[in-house]
Amino acid sequence: MNIIIAAAKTGGHVYPAIEVGKKLLSKGNKVFFIGNGSQIEKNALKGLDFEYKEINIDGVRGKSLFNKIFSSINIISKIFTIWKFINKNQIKAMVGFGGFITVPIGIASLISGVKVFTQEQNSVMGSANKLLSKFAVINFLGFPLIKPQKNSKVYGNPVRDSFTKNKTYVAQNNIIKIYITGGSQGSQYLNTILPTCFRNNKFEVEIRHQCGIGKKHGVNQLYEKSNINSVVKEFFDDPSEQVDWCDYVVCRSGALTISEVSSMSKGALMIPLPSAIDNHQLFNAEHIVNSNLGIIHQEKNGVEDLKNLINKIIIEGKEFKNTPGLPKAKTLFNLHRVKTSDNVYIVESSFDSIRLDQVGIPSVATLGANVSKAQVELLQKYFNNVIVVADNDEAGGNMKDRIIEKLGSRVSVIKLDTKYKDIGDMDDDAISGLQFQFDKSIMSMLN
Repeated sequence: MNIIIAAAKTGGHVYPAIEVGKKLLSKGNKVFFIGNGSQIEKNALKGLDFEYKEINIDGVRGKSLFNKIFSSINIISKIFTIWKFINKNQIKAMVGFGGFITVPIGIASLISGVKVFTQEQNSVMGSANKLLSKFAVINFLGFPLIKPQKNSKVYGNPVRDSFTKNKTYVAQNNIIKIYITGGSQGSQYLNTILPTCFRNNKFEVEIRHQCGIGKKHGVNQLYEKSNINSVVKEFFDDPSEQVDWCDYVVCRSGALTISEVSSMSKGALMIPLPSAIDNHQLFNAEHIVNSNLGIIHQEKNGVEDLKNLINKIIIEGKEFKNTPGLPKAKTLFNLHRVKTSDNVYIVESSFDSIRLDQVGIPSVATLGANVSKAQVELLQKYFNNVIVVADNDEAGGNMKDRIIEKLGSRVSVIKLDTKYKDIGDMDDDAISGLQFQFDKSIMSMLN
């Protein structure tokens, strides 16, 4: 099947699009990537077997009347160009990842009878996706939407492969390691405020700070004044290495950033961008807080609030429950949503839990193969019966054995087919089939 992937300009749109495109390629599809020619697109596409088409097009928001008229004429022209491209290449489906470029591509697809899909990274649907969502077959969501949208399913955000590989984290009890990132463009607030927050503290910290292009010198000076052990770079080539290296992350709450951080079960101190459209970064962050993988500082609360939160994380160790090097996991992902259920599935990853939720199966995730005493106590407290779906590897087997050892007769096990490593590898039909096994497991427990 020939499929269009549409994304442009920012990593938050481009990187999820790339990951979905790679998956489609692996299934034997031909993928056409349409963007606006930004450098981030070209860098991300290097070495990939995508057909790349560049469309020079901008939105009309904030422009003068003359430029709005000119842009509108250009948009109509580009719709016709894309329509010809679609028909020439026998395109069967289009997936838009947000940003204005997806609108003319989506319109041309609809005119051509091509199936349209959207992928929304944030908790608040962007303008482009909101428009196309009314006609989309499915709107794939990274987070549950603040305002529900028909034909939508929460699948989580596609993250780069490097964030899903096994890592080699080694805790250092005497040093707190912190990764600070304001995204690919950096953040003025993080660059100017964070270096001052670690002065005169009793604990030893080591910091890696991504500051954005042209800002390295100023940020370095601030850390030197604070006498903080730090490495400042405009951009780290492999952010996953930095997330793996650190004890916790300080970041904005763009959808991709916090999805990638939480995929590695690292806690985040999130500072939402106040000017984000519809305040979507705050809503993104609240979802992570509800999953017990982060806390929020809002800029309006002042620097002292930020310092207090940093101290609470490091000294009291009460806020991040799932971060290696900090106190052992004391919660379960998704517990707040399912703790009124009598029965629950238990899996390793947050993504697996979300996938089970989509077929109506109540689930929690341990966020790793290790099961803490605190997590066992929560299972005992809230659930009569526990159904374990462990990953098909040695670590998954150990997790299963640990739960059986602690909960005994209250535990049932569903073994995945060997062709699947975990629930994340399963398609919709296979996941739906788990419902039957779920019901069967519950009945066997009750009998």
